[in-house]
Amino acid sequence: MGNKYRGYYKAVDANGNLITYNPGDVVSKGGLYYLATDTIIGHSPEHGTRVGWVSLGAGSSGGGGEGPKGDTGATGATGATGPAGTGGAVWDRGGETFPDTLGGVVAGTSFSDGTTAIEILETLLFAYQVVSFSAFDIGLSSGPYEVGQTAGNTTVNSTWSTAGPNANWVAGSLSISANQSVGTLVSGLNYDSSPQSISHGAYNFNVEKTLTFTIEGQQASGSNPTKTDTMNWRYRYFSGRTATGFVGPGLTAQGFTDTLSRTSPNNWTFTFPAISPGNKGYFIIPQNEYSGSVTMTNTANGLGFPFGLTASFTHTNEYGLDVDYDVWESENDFAGAVTMRVNT
Repeated sequence: MGNKYRGYYKAVDANGNLITYNPGDVVSKGGLYYLATDTIIGHSPEHGTRVGWVSLGAGSSGGGGEGPKGDTGATGATGATGPAGTGGAVWDRGGETFPDTLGGVVAGTSFSDGTTAIEILETLLFAYQVVSFSAFDIGLSSGPYEVGQTAGNTTVNSTWSTAGPNANWVAGSLSISANQSVGTLVSGLNYDSSPQSISHGAYNFNVEKTLTFTIEGQQASGSNPTKTDTMNWRYRYFSGRTATGFVGPGLTAQGFTDTLSRTSPNNWTFTFPAISPGNKGYFIIPQNEYSGSVTMTNTANGLGFPFGLTASFTHTNEYGLDVDYDVWESENDFAGAVTMRVNT
């Protein structure tokens, strides 16, 4: 809810109409400031909380008095300093909380006894602004990489950008870390330390995996801002036609199409091109990516298309990793172009 200073309290405007004060409005009268906590029409601030006004006090401080002058002489002695003046009005309702959010004061907030009127006004009128990361790039390609493939093992610049008031970042609080037992890569950074050079070890996974890098920092108030970047390792899937029958070692040599984009065969679609004469279609699926059986659907008409599990074999990929595959083969030859979807 917005707050604004409405000036000296007036009950009516220049036309004689009653003035409405809304929650969050601040007025002054008789040298004191008052805060409206409800919609108020025609009630002077002196009526207090029973009509919705809360006194914020005078919001001023007294000054110390001047000590007496020393005796007249070539160098007179300095007089003693007078006693300190009394402070301005302070809050004395520490046991009460605000029922609604007013500007920078969140519902449920309670000011402690002794809080000055100026401190309360600053809190009301200048709400805390959170900070965040608007972008983060670890500096390495996200892939996907094939299982068994090595990535990283280099030094690159990580970059990031932020949003919100720079003054609200805690100095030296930023760090960059990764999961999969990598841990903290660098710490003690400031919000403006980008770009940051980071040396990475070799990253290599023999199963499907996502390596997540996280930049995190602290702010003056609220939760720690974070942002992530990832690298992905995937199994290679194969699909296509062959008239000679499936031969395990010659996956790409037989003209099969491959993809590294999947994490499950479910909803995998592939368009088998038209060919004459017709021949068999194949989906070749990593065993680690599913369990049980699968079915295939012709997406043009929603009807099932008969495939059967005809073979299983171990394929050594180009990075020397052995991957176990199942071969799903169409039960019949077909010549026309058909887009099929795998269902698990």
